[in-house]
Amino acid sequence: MRTPKGVTLIELLVVLVVASVMAALALPRVRAIADRSAVRHAADEVRTVLALARQRAVSLAQPVAVLVDSVSDAITIGDAQGSMSAHAVGAAFGVTLRATRDSVAFSPIGLGWGATNTSVVVTRGWVAETVTVSRAGRIK
Repeated sequence: MRTPKGVTLIELLVVLVVASVMAALALPRVRAIADRSAVRHAADEVRTVLALARQRAVSLAQPVAVLVDSVSDAITIGDAQGSMSAHAVGAAFGVTLRATRDSVAFSPIGLGWGATNTSVVVTRGWVAETVTVSRAGRIK
């Protein structure tokens, strides 16, 4: 008697159903990991841009402003000489930016100008991270 070589259609369908159920269970976790990674890297980019602006204020010995555009999810550095550099954080990482103030300014000695601390919230999906600039110019 010969044994059949190969698989039946029913066996193939069972394997496909099991594989699709496992993929459906894994997809939310993969998406959450991707969101967490994007938010972490975008928050690091925001911190880097703010630190760059502070360093530029000290090196030029003049005030430097950082504008947070929540519509285009971008950050722009501008100084008194009119030079500007734009950083499209939202487009680069697929995140949205919200800020308590639309701008932050650093004094020539690196202190933050303004009456209050400024927070920039970076979000994607259910993941959020807050970057804070204190009046002393510290970036957390």
